[in-house]
Amino acid sequence: METTFAGRLKQLRKLKGWSQYTLAKKAGVSRSTVKLWELEACEPRMQKLKRLAEVFGVSVDFISGN
Repeated sequence: METTFAGRLKQLRKLKGWSQYTLAKKAGVSRSTVKLWELEACEPRMQKLKRLAEVFGVSVDFISGN
């Protein structure tokens, strides 16, 4: 399992069989935001991190790479 936020996000997304667009809709962000997260250009704020953890059914610590 990946150890960075970007790596875990991409890995979880692919395990679900979702496109960046699908994840973006579920998380309430744009597809370009998901792309930036996966490219490690930026990271989400806590509110979005919590939403991503909820979408994937994992803890915030797990998705953030801790």
